[in-house]
Amino acid sequence: MIFCLAGSGLSQAADEDAFMGEFHPPSEKSLGQGQSALWTLPNVATQYHPLQPTPAMQEALQAQQDGHFLDALIRLDDAGKSEPVGADVQVEITLLRASFLLQGNQSDQALALLTPLRSNNPHGADAYALMVMAQLQSEKKLTLETASNGQDFQGGLLSHLAQSYALQSLGHLTEASDVMHAFNTLTPQSAVALAREAELALTLDRIASARYLVTQAQAVDAAQPYVIAVSGLAYLIDGKPQQAKAAFATALKRDTKDAKALLGLGLAEIKMGNFMAGQKMLQAANEAEPNNALILTYLGRSQQQSGQTEAARASWRNAQQTDPKDPTPWLYQAQAELQANHLVQARESLRQAQARMGYRSVYRGDLLLKDDEQLLQANLAEIQRQSGLDEIAFQTLSDSVGEKNSSNLRNQAEVLQGQRFGESARRSLLLQSLFNEKPGSLPPELDIYGDGAGHTGASVPQHGVISGLEAQQASYNNYDELFSKRTTLAADATIGSKNSNGEQVRLGLSNNTLGVSLAGLQFKTDGFGLYQNLDNRVAQGVVQWQPTKTMQAFMSYETTHSKHGEIDAPADPMANGVYHQYEDTSGIMRLGLRHSQDDNRELRVLFSHQQTDQIDSSEWMSDFLPPSNLNYTGPPGSNIFAANSSSVSSSAELQYRRSGSGYATQWGMSAARAKIAVLEWYSTFTSVTQQAYVNWQQTFNSCWQLETGLAWG
Repeated sequence: MIFCLAGSGLSQAADEDAFMGEFHPPSEKSLGQGQSALWTLPNVATQYHPLQPTPAMQEALQAQQDGHFLDALIRLDDAGKSEPVGADVQVEITLLRASFLLQGNQSDQALALLTPLRSNNPHGADAYALMVMAQLQSEKKLTLETASNGQDFQGGLLSHLAQSYALQSLGHLTEASDVMHAFNTLTPQSAVALAREAELALTLDRIASARYLVTQAQAVDAAQPYVIAVSGLAYLIDGKPQQAKAAFATALKRDTKDAKALLGLGLAEIKMGNFMAGQKMLQAANEAEPNNALILTYLGRSQQQSGQTEAARASWRNAQQTDPKDPTPWLYQAQAELQANHLVQARESLRQAQARMGYRSVYRGDLLLKDDEQLLQANLAEIQRQSGLDEIAFQTLSDSVGEKNSSNLRNQAEVLQGQRFGESARRSLLLQSLFNEKPGSLPPELDIYGDGAGHTGASVPQHGVISGLEAQQASYNNYDELFSKRTTLAADATIGSKNSNGEQVRLGLSNNTLGVSLAGLQFKTDGFGLYQNLDNRVAQGVVQWQPTKTMQAFMSYETTHSKHGEIDAPADPMANGVYHQYEDTSGIMRLGLRHSQDDNRELRVLFSHQQTDQIDSSEWMSDFLPPSNLNYTGPPGSNIFAANSSSVSSSAELQYRRSGSGYATQWGMSAARAKIAVLEWYSTFTSVTQQAYVNWQQTFNSCWQLETGLAWG
């Protein structure tokens, strides 16, 4: 037992190696559910700070900080023997000893020390806090009543940290964040408390808030190891790999074997394009802590990308055995099997990942969990699509209540591309993806036929809101996209028979809040029949602005120039046939605005304006004058004539969206006005339409879902 060893008078020169066989150094803990966070239960979460430290206690704290755990326990044992101490000091010695034991993963022995101190008035809150941390460390399930009992947590930093971890262990991330936020309103502020709130902000996808809190924590104590660790994590997720690299490098100066710092440094190097250096760091992290599932998972990810397929599979198998509750290695294994066209195995691995989804609520807020669900749907849909089940793939992507992210919407549009009668729905999906897409993303492939409608399509009920089936490049932890730089330029070309050829170029540029996407397409063919030629040119530009997480605006403009031929009466062309050479020019401008009131409510505004002009150059295919019954109005004796048509349309739409547990609803109003001139001299008319609508979706269970809609206009 530790107490026997610590109190037996062993000298400082005693062999610590044997002792450390039972006294385990701190490692990643799971809060009772899958190991998925980068920084979990760090030393600061179990660090007791004495109110009246004696010189011996200060020496013990220094030994602990230097990593000499046995020496620290011996000095604590000597603290009560070298000189008489009062009852309060003796309690503080006991609390400090329990703190040391927890940092050596000796939770049962720590609990035995702490239980008698629960009723101690001055120190009861700290004792209770350490007891809660001991229960979490031993993966004992806490009740919500225990985690939320603020009366038992009345105290300083340690009490608030413990309550935040207790609430986090139950998946109550917002409440955990509120606990730390309340403590951080006090003065003087604590660097550790600010860093802890920043870490919780990251789990809730509040990146800007995490940035601000990290800056505050650094201003209080930039050298605090936990502050450095959370700073590196925040920089990494925020897409600032150079700052993240600096933070992790600082951590490694203190401890060259810090596995989590090595992991973070490896991910930062990979994000900066230094793949080999990054993989080397991931390997070093694995050597420093071989049983860390998170490190094994990302090591496997890097091995797969570098072509080491068998090594990657071995890393993922080890990760699955080390932490059976973590879905991430199963997801990566499914993606690798999908890439190798092993569709049955990929489906099974994906099923294993789906079965572990519930364990992620301690590290992912509701918004991020929704992204996780849609990520799994995207991978399942890709498996179905490669199996030739396009309709089922589309159903998989759309078959859930609530708002879809832009990747999911793009994926739905990708499945619809080229399908008969699917282009209108595809355009509507791509339009809606602009409302929450990351600014400056590479635009989707242009529709070869352009956009034939100026209206929004937003009133069509949406199961939620799509990627070029690129979602499988995303990750549960926000880290996987580090493995490949964001695509900013794509070009492709095609060539075929009948003088068919085409080119397309797409470009995306952005900073943190402003992005520009450009795309251009040209396609030309003689067609397979007489007068079936086509010559289309399409260009599109999108400017997106996202000043905050809750606000996004975009402006898009698309122009299409099309020349194509058609024949009237193709069955009897020489007697009644007319050859038409159409030249269409169309321009569409759209303005969109999204404002999220909270995670489940948002307001959208969309305005569209389209101008279309058409020149119809016609020619009688017969050498004779056209029959009189066709009411030919061209010049007498001429077989060639032309007519112009045009249209101008504008529309506006206001839409309110709300979603919750198992339901989603959309309320909206739209108005449109169009002026259409057919053959100029023939007729001109104006159309005005107005509509109010409501759509509702409700999921009752895994088998039953109700969708209903009502419109007035």
